[in-house]
Amino acid sequence: MKKQILLSAVGVISAVVVYYATLPVPEDIPKPNVLRVMTVFVDIVKVVFPLLPASIRDIIDRPPITNNNPGLNVTETTIDGIPAIFYRPVGVDDQALPAVIYIHGGGWIIGSIYQAHPMVTNVALSLSRPTAVISVGYRLAPKHKFPAAIDDVTRGIVWLLRHTEELGIDKQRIVVFGESAGGNLAAAVAQRLTFDVQYKDLPKLRAQVLMYPVLQMFDLKTPSYQQNGRYRTLILSPVWMAQMFSNYVVGNETLVPILVNNEHIAPYARASTPYSKFVSHDLIPEEFKKENYAPPDINLGYDHVYNEIKDTVLNSDFAPLMRPVLEGLPEAYIVTCQFDVLRDDGILYAKRLEQQNVKTTLRNYKTGFHSQFQFFLSQPLPENSEFGNDLVDDTLKALEEFTK
Repeated sequence: MKKQILLSAVGVISAVVVYYATLPVPEDIPKPNVLRVMTVFVDIVKVVFPLLPASIRDIIDRPPITNNNPGLNVTETTIDGIPAIFYRPVGVDDQALPAVIYIHGGGWIIGSIYQAHPMVTNVALSLSRPTAVISVGYRLAPKHKFPAAIDDVTRGIVWLLRHTEELGIDKQRIVVFGESAGGNLAAAVAQRLTFDVQYKDLPKLRAQVLMYPVLQMFDLKTPSYQQNGRYRTLILSPVWMAQMFSNYVVGNETLVPILVNNEHIAPYARASTPYSKFVSHDLIPEEFKKENYAPPDINLGYDHVYNEIKDTVLNSDFAPLMRPVLEGLPEAYIVTCQFDVLRDDGILYAKRLEQQNVKTTLRNYKTGFHSQFQFFLSQPLPENSEFGNDLVDDTLKALEEFTK
């Protein structure tokens, strides 16, 4: 009996190993097994995390902040009630330093400044000139749905901008930097600070660095959704994006099946509103539409669903791509990855920014995948100044250029 159980267990484990070892990965990904291992990790977390005792989940959600770097002061604090971590080089207390304000990703539903701490530490240590780095947190959905996250981020950054002198920050060299959902919040807060009258007297941001940002929910059948949604191994799938969107917008997952099928927008809205032009596939270069792409059916959709969520879907605080006027925004540096469902969000935003005279740099990495920056920067620092990954090294150089 024991032998049969053991053989059965071995068989199950073998089947699972074979399944994950053979999961499809795009041919151009240089180290496909990295993505397969990450997929295993994500699947385990999804199943195991909800089953853990609350005390264990709290430790995972908020791991202790450690600092083993004598050249860096790390301070955990709150700014106007918003959790934040300050990273400042030692020995430059008498200098007004440039600052990078970092906003973590996680689809508005997971992640924290504490989980991002190892990566942000590496950012602070990798910049060649003394720079203050501030990681700003926010409340998470579904408990705190839109606009809680953008309100929290705005509140924290506004406080920072009002206290630059006492914090030893050069108000002329402040960059906001966000990944994924954090890129969404970085773009949205840059818009608020630029266009909302109540912030007109605050210091202006030097630049916005948007790392594979999610910028709209109007069209979930862009070429990148169609091409990359076929792979389980690319971290973000259309289903997972739908779950994140639904939790952020309505505080539950009732919208998921409708979002996956791109049926949340009424046909009349796709055909007749100016917002459809903001996500027009005509703005996406033809090179990104050569394979596994078909123009989406604009006749699909439910009027009653759209009417319930349109105030959020069209709100630039939720979807920065939906703002009609973009001229006047700070310089943008946008990173996209070829193998990412969000690739075209960044491309569309870059094209629209350029059309409205905003200086913009778009970097699309042809072997890149979602979360690549965090994957590399969460590892120990290399002996030299470069990580050997173009996406990471180029982004760090851009941060240095904006803060010089």
